[in-house]
Order: sequence, then C-alpha cells, then structure tokens
Amino acid sequence: MSITLTSNYQEVLPAAIVEIVDELIENDYTLEEVLEYVDYFGVENAVYLQELIDVVENTGSTLNELYDFAEEYGYDNIQYFEDYVGLLNSYQEQEVRAFIECFDVSDLRHFEETYEGYFESTDDFVDYVLEVGDYNIPDWICVDANATWNSALRFDYYEEDGYYFRHL
Repeated sequence: MSITLTSNYQEVLPAAIVEIVDELIENDYTLEEVLEYVDYFGVENAVYLQELIDVVENTGSTLNELYDFAEEYGYDNIQYFEDYVGLLNSYQEQEVRAFIECFDVSDLRHFEETYEGYFESTDDFVDYVLEVGDYNIPDWICVDANATWNSALRFDYYEEDGYYFRHL
C-alpha cells in the first residue's frame, strides 16, 4: 500500500503507527520523509521507524541498502547495520558475509579480533599459522597440513569460502 496523500495517513495507517508517525513529526521530521520510510519498509515494520531513520542518518546509507540488510538478516537485527557498514568501509563484502555465515550478524563487533584472512587452501592457512606462531619447527621437518588442520586447527578456527576466523 503506497501512501499517496499525506493528508489521509491517519485514516489509512493503524493507530499505533499513526502515533509513531506523529511523534516523529513532532521531533522535526517532515511528514513526507516519515511516510517514505513507511512506504519503503512496509506498515508491518513501521514499529522500527525511529530506528530505521536513525540508522540511515548515522551511517550515511541509503534506504535501499538498509532495506536489503533488513530483508536478508531480519528487521530485529537492524541494530547491527551500523557495525556492518563500518566493516564494509575497511573490508570486502565477501569477508563480512563469510563471518556472518560462521558466526551470526549479532557477532559483527568481533569480526576484527577473529579474522585471520583469506587463503587459497588449507595448506596455505596451516603454513600461515605455523609462520606467525612461535613453534620453532626446523626446516627439515615436513608438516602434513591436512592432518594438522583435521587433528587440531579445525577446532580453533572456522573457514568459509577460504576466509578463516578464530573461534570466539
């Protein structure tokens, strides 16, 4: 339902939503702006109206970006959109999506502390772990990377599409 006439919004929208819209108008938002959010996100999500407006303003994002996030991760997870956008300023979207697959959108604040990087193979990741760790393995010893991953490292890390994260 598109609200085309701003003059009849009080007759068209449910009373609880009208109350939210009126409150937002009292707080310096224009009626047209508020109704644009109602139209865009739907009346069923209008209870999140203030949060939606705040998130778009705080992140400099578009309604479309917020809508896509809400559709994919749920309207009850909108509070994590700011973390999501912040990470996209420093990391690729595939990295952030891989993290969400391994953990949850609500864990985004832990992304940087858990992210190890992208590796072409498990062998490359095991080599990386051995290199950054202080294991002092002599050069003449051959490490079976798959056995090392399967017997030990897979319990300490998540992997999604080549992106590796330490367990929380």
